[in-house]
Amino acid sequence: MKKVDNALTALVLEQPFFAVLALRLKVEETKDYPTFATDGKSLKVNPDFLKELSPSEVVTVLCHEVLHCALGHHWRIPSGADFNVWNIATDNEVNWTLEEYNMLKTGVKPFPWPKCGKVLEPRFKGMAAEKIYNILSKEQQKQQEQDKQQGKGTGQGKQGAPQGQTPSMGEVIPVPIDDKAEAKQEWDKAVIQA
Repeated sequence: MKKVDNALTALVLEQPFFAVLALRLKVEETKDYPTFATDGKSLKVNPDFLKELSPSEVVTVLCHEVLHCALGHHWRIPSGADFNVWNIATDNEVNWTLEEYNMLKTGVKPFPWPKCGKVLEPRFKGMAAEKIYNILSKEQQKQQEQDKQQGKGTGQGKQGAPQGQTPSMGEVIPVPIDDKAEAKQEWDKAVIQA
């Protein structure tokens, strides 16, 4: 977990906006998630995944998770949504935000992408997670119908991600419906303060 502490220190020194938001999250070591995950209150860190990351990649993954919170992905999830499709949609929104930030830094990449890859589909540049989710849901439904007609499986890969999809570097853990308004209020205020 020293890598996470070092990444938080680097954020304080180099990226204060992200640092203020990251420091709101309680860091917890767990193997319940394959990479990192957040519910807006805690940052779940898989030690095996963490071990594979360079110090600068840990910073990127932290910022990725912080943006999930800042953009409200843990409370914006549509009612009845497919969690795996929502996660892919939100990863696209977050990673495009980081990529655009990278481009603003005159060619210097302040957020190097981890070796595990990134979910960053060009067709989703500038789109909100809800719009991306709607597109992906329709595509998934169409694929499942085609697979059913052809007598194939569901078209799903590991952990529910579509086949060929780059693995996520972090997940969004939805908050209960009763807690959505409070989560929104807390993070809206936190972003303004940051």
